[in-house]
Amino acid sequence: MVKVSNLVKHFRRADGTTVNAVDDVSIEVMPGQFTVLLGPSGCGKTTLLRCVAGLEHPVGGRVEIRGRTVFDAATKVNLAPEKRGLNMIFQSYALWPHMTVAANIAYPLVCKKVKKSEHAGRVARALEMVGIPELGKQYPSQLSGGQQQRVALARALVSNSDLVLFDEPLSNVDAKVREQLRFELLSMQRELGFAALYVTHDQSEAMELAHSIAVLEKGKVAQSGGPQEIYRKPSSRYVGGFVGTLNEIDGTVRRIDPDGTAVVDTEVGELSAGSVADGVKQGDLVVVSCRPERVELNLVEPNDIANRWQVTVTASVFSGSRTEHVVTFADRDFRLWRSDSVLFETGTAAWVGVATEDLRVLPF
Repeated sequence: MVKVSNLVKHFRRADGTTVNAVDDVSIEVMPGQFTVLLGPSGCGKTTLLRCVAGLEHPVGGRVEIRGRTVFDAATKVNLAPEKRGLNMIFQSYALWPHMTVAANIAYPLVCKKVKKSEHAGRVARALEMVGIPELGKQYPSQLSGGQQQRVALARALVSNSDLVLFDEPLSNVDAKVREQLRFELLSMQRELGFAALYVTHDQSEAMELAHSIAVLEKGKVAQSGGPQEIYRKPSSRYVGGFVGTLNEIDGTVRRIDPDGTAVVDTEVGELSAGSVADGVKQGDLVVVSCRPERVELNLVEPNDIANRWQVTVTASVFSGSRTEHVVTFADRDFRLWRSDSVLFETGTAAWVGVATEDLRVLPF
C-alpha cells in the first residue's frame, strides 16, 4: 500500500547546521495492516508521515502509494497531497468549527465532486461506522475530545479510502478515554480493512494497535518488526528501553554456544542468556537484559532456575493489577513485577531468578 525507499529529509537550523530529520529510511505498509511509527519527540516520525502525505518535501529517496510513484527525488516526481489518494487524521483533528459534524464529514465528498445526492447516505454510514449516528447536527465545539476523534475518523473513511495516516490522534484525550478509543479504532480497522500508518510516542498504544512497528531513532529506523518481536527481542538498548522497562547487567561474553545461548561473566556471576542480538561476539562488552515481568522474587534460593543471585529489597508498591518491587545488588537497581499483592519490608534479603530464555544479550 505504501513503500518508502531510502527517504531523506533535512532541516536547516537558524545557526546554519543541518538536522537529518529523516535519514535514509525505508518502510512498507501492507494492505489492510496497521503500521506504527514509534519513537520519542524529535526522532523524525511525524516528518516521515508528512513526507508520505506530501506535506513535506524530501531531498532524496522515493515514495510509492498503491504502486504509483508519488515522490522520486531522482526523476523529480512530487505529487501534491490531494493527488496521493489518502486521508490523514491530525493531532488536532482539524475539524471546521463553523460546520456541523455532517458537513465536516461530507467535505471530502465535496472536494472529490461526488454527486450531492450521495452525500447524506455516505455520511450516515460513516457516522454509523464510528458509533456516533446521533451527532450529525452538532458542531465540533459541542463534542468531547473522544467524539471529535470519531468525527475525524469518519471524515477519513467517508470516501471509502483504503489508506489512512494518523498523527498522534489520541494524544489530546485523557488516559481512560484513550484506552477505550484504541480498542474501538483497532476494531474498526480490523472490520473495515483499511491500511494505516500511525505515529505515536506511546509504546502501549503501538503494541495494542500494530501489525508492525518501526522504532525510529534520530531519523533512522532502529528496528522494525511485529510487536512481540520488538518487545521480546530488541536489537539495542535504545529499542529495549523505549518500548518498555528493561533491566540491565553489564558483562563480558565468555562464549556463544552452537544453539545460540550466550554465557556471560557479570558482577553477579555467570549468566546464561537464551538470545543474542546481531553482531555480538565472544569477548564483547555487553549488557544482559530482561523484562520485569520475567523475573522471580523469592525469600529462599530458587534452585530450579539457572540464573539466580541474592538481592536486597529496597521498595515494594501495590499498583492494582500487579505489585512492583525494586531490589538492589552490587550498587545496581533491578525492577520486577509480580501478579500477587505480597509486599516486602525494605531491607529484606531475597533471591531473584531469571530463566535462560528470558535473558537477552545486547551490545554495550
